[in-house]
Amino acid sequence: MAKSKDKTPVSITDNDPKHKAKCVEKFFKNNNVNWIKDWPSYSPDLNPIENLWSKLKSQIQFDQLKDKKELKKSIKKQSKSIQQSTCQNLINSFRDRCQSIIDSNGEKINY
Repeated sequence: MAKSKDKTPVSITDNDPKHKAKCVEKFFKNNNVNWIKDWPSYSPDLNPIENLWSKLKSQIQFDQLKDKKELKKSIKKQSKSIQQSTCQNLINSFRDRCQSIIDSNGEKINY
């Protein structure tokens, strides 16, 4: 949760039904939280980090992991191998992603 310039908490929620529940509205009101609730629904197609996670998962799947400790070690190792250019390309593709979503009338896109 972010804070506004006057230090008042601000929450931005999408149109997910659980975010619009009466108990959520009551909580925000009782805790003096500014609530921006007319945000578009979450779209992983528009979130570059989702593609980065997918890349990371595909790299990790080839490691022979025995436990959680090895998984953490593998995540750290594979994370370091991701090139900055990969991240930049994902960010630079944002306009194309937006246009693809518009062209598909809001339907899921393959990115």
